[in-house]
Amino acid sequence: MSLQIHWLAQQAQTARERIALVHHTSSWTFAQWHQWVRRRAAILQHLHLSHQRCAVLSHNDPDLLCLIYALSYITAPVIVLNHRLSAMELAQQLIDIEVTCLLYDVAHTQLALDTSQQLDNARNNASINLLSITELRKLEQKETDSSPDLISLDPEDVFLDLTAMQGIFCTSGTSGKPKAVPLTYGNHWHSAQATAAHVGINQQDCWLLCLPLCHVGGLSILWRSVILGHGIVLLPSFSVAAVFQALATTKVTVISLVPTLLFRLLTDPALPHYLSYLQNLKCILLGGAALDPQLWQRCQELKIPICPTYGMTEAASQITTLLPHELANKFGSSGRPLPCTQIEIRDLHSENAKKLMPFVAGEIYLKGHNIFGGYLGRQDLATSQIKTNLGMNLDQWFATGDIGYLDDHGYLYVLNRRHDLIISGGENIYPVEIEAVLLRHGAISEACVIGVDHPEWGQQVTAVVVTQTALNLLEIQRFCELAGLGRYKLPRKLFCWDNLPKTASGKIARQIVKKMVDDISLM
Repeated sequence: MSLQIHWLAQQAQTARERIALVHHTSSWTFAQWHQWVRRRAAILQHLHLSHQRCAVLSHNDPDLLCLIYALSYITAPVIVLNHRLSAMELAQQLIDIEVTCLLYDVAHTQLALDTSQQLDNARNNASINLLSITELRKLEQKETDSSPDLISLDPEDVFLDLTAMQGIFCTSGTSGKPKAVPLTYGNHWHSAQATAAHVGINQQDCWLLCLPLCHVGGLSILWRSVILGHGIVLLPSFSVAAVFQALATTKVTVISLVPTLLFRLLTDPALPHYLSYLQNLKCILLGGAALDPQLWQRCQELKIPICPTYGMTEAASQITTLLPHELANKFGSSGRPLPCTQIEIRDLHSENAKKLMPFVAGEIYLKGHNIFGGYLGRQDLATSQIKTNLGMNLDQWFATGDIGYLDDHGYLYVLNRRHDLIISGGENIYPVEIEAVLLRHGAISEACVIGVDHPEWGQQVTAVVVTQTALNLLEIQRFCELAGLGRYKLPRKLFCWDNLPKTASGKIARQIVKKMVDDISLM
């Protein structure tokens, strides 16, 4: 079994005085950070959370980061929940993943209580353990005053099994049923090392973290920090003013963004004052959606170093990354694979999914140490998409469902992302889930949900319904929200038609619907 001393403990030994985290006006060295994590891990162990699957509802703050690391010390896999989901949606995730403890911050107390109530209703009063992060802080202070070594957690006693599950991410499937993606410490380690080699990240870098930690793009920055030894500047959430302030007052060298957020930075009136800080960055890692040509052109004009990437939860974040100096000659590409990943393009229509030649489009297949080992509780997907166990069998390939091609130099061009997936503001939204809710409305007989291009959000959720009575958008939004849909999934446009185009087999012709809506939008 491959073992490593906990990466944070290593940094605390070898880089004690290097700044690990900056948040507002506070900062922690790796030594100070490790000391806090040890205290919290001792409390969590005392509360019998070792080896338990734990979920967390929290804004981005040092408490959340400390909690994630502390849970790793006691080998407790963690899922950071998306607080934009409804209590009903969160409860279903916790049931599917078999979570036993829900930790929450003050801001999400009511959502945690509502989620617990939903769990009680769904599981016949089989309640979940609720634990306030505020109470954890009080316990830490009490134990620090009385017996700081309540439980020994010295660096030499804490090991990470690289094959062990670090955490779980929920990503909706094309069928509308959520899929639980477990990632191991090994997945994160190989991804971090590959990022360092490909992008050139080192201990002198400082990564601005403004993405939510419920997404792998945010959480992967945490693990890169302790694996590679670079610092983090943490923002509670994205805001243009906060990003500009961080650039002006800290030593940020790298930022991870989705195109929507970069669009906001480049269209803000304050941009001229902060432009030099953006130009001096090592790179802006840009993922979550395709790069709009106009946005790319704007970055080129302003000499802002961007790195478009193609990634997914199942690959522990990045798969390919295009470097700033490659953009001019390879626009439209997401770059070459990181050193830890192999890519093949295979024929969608052949029985044996044969490998295709350069420039021929097909399904994107992945293989490597950063690729996950299988969806939790989804054996129905295992044989068609990936191996059934959680080990790292490098002879197995993962079929992404995405369509693209490789050029003759190995650069990847992604043409379609996961079939009918809508990406709005960096969030993955699956139409089938929303359509199922719309069809519960008594006045709606047919529904088709598509993504319509939007200059800021990338895409906007648009519903086309067949109804015999007049409906308005606000009514539909309210109906969907009461049905348990997260607000970011609500339709932003509504079209009421007499009928929807169908395929020969009688299915709704989604692409025809999309073209018709696009044509209407151009009028």
